[in-house]
Amino acid sequence: MSKAHLKKNADGTGHLMLGKVILRDLRWEKKPPHKKHSRKGWQFSVEMLRLREIEALIRRRFDGPVPDPAGTDDRETALDFVRVAAFSLAGQDIASWCRVFAPWATDADLVPIIAEASKRRRMMRADGVAGLLHVTMSERLALKLKTIGAADMKKSARTKFMKGRKKERDRKRREQERRAAGMKDRESYVAQSISTAKPWEALGMSRRTWYRKGKPEVGTSVSRIEVIGKSDGPVPPGIGKSDGPASLPFLSHPAARAARGEGLGDHPPAGFQGAEPHGSRRRFVPLSPPPHIRRSAA
Repeated sequence: MSKAHLKKNADGTGHLMLGKVILRDLRWEKKPPHKKHSRKGWQFSVEMLRLREIEALIRRRFDGPVPDPAGTDDRETALDFVRVAAFSLAGQDIASWCRVFAPWATDADLVPIIAEASKRRRMMRADGVAGLLHVTMSERLALKLKTIGAADMKKSARTKFMKGRKKERDRKRREQERRAAGMKDRESYVAQSISTAKPWEALGMSRRTWYRKGKPEVGTSVSRIEVIGKSDGPVPPGIGKSDGPASLPFLSHPAARAARGEGLGDHPPAGFQGAEPHGSRRRFVPLSPPPHIRRSAA
């Protein structure tokens, strides 16, 4: 008598079989989870970045793999792409790499290149790769290359250029942040500034005088300043210029009253100096002469 057994498929499903009879269909059973590649242990590699940048340069120039140089004298120029890829020391199998980016390369072409790459301890310099592949600065900026230099610009000039480019990029970013915050640009500020308008010239005065007088506007005059003290007072009605000193504006109020013969309240009027103050019952007592006058008279 046959026993039940499980028949598994390649995709993880299966059937529970009893001979040739299906006892249970496991087609819709849960599939075993696929193992996902984790990037936890991944580390950055400059060598691998160099290889990826070479591949990006090939795609940009040829829109695919490097063309077959058969029948031309550019075979060494075409092999330079394979050479710099091998000299990147990224650990990539050059034979398998050439099947994608240089399928025309033969074993006779790859053996000396691989042998030379095995003797190197470091990958080729950035300017060396740029010299072999004739990479220009425009291509470097377009592809954002980091490990490949430029054949038409030295490293010192390239470093200075990149610093200036970054400085300009940062300046534009800060300018956009200021505009978003509502700040004016320099041109608008200068056009609306006082130094450009010069309102003091329309008033016929210097800038210092204009500030000292409180920044008056064009079409108005400086306001009159009047100071009124305690001794100032209006002239009584009925007194004109011909009425004497009381009409003079520079006399104080008490002096004007004394000049007109009016009393000051606790003193007799100017024309009656010998009279008693009003409301006083004291008698006038003549004073005796001083002693030395009396002795001389005796």
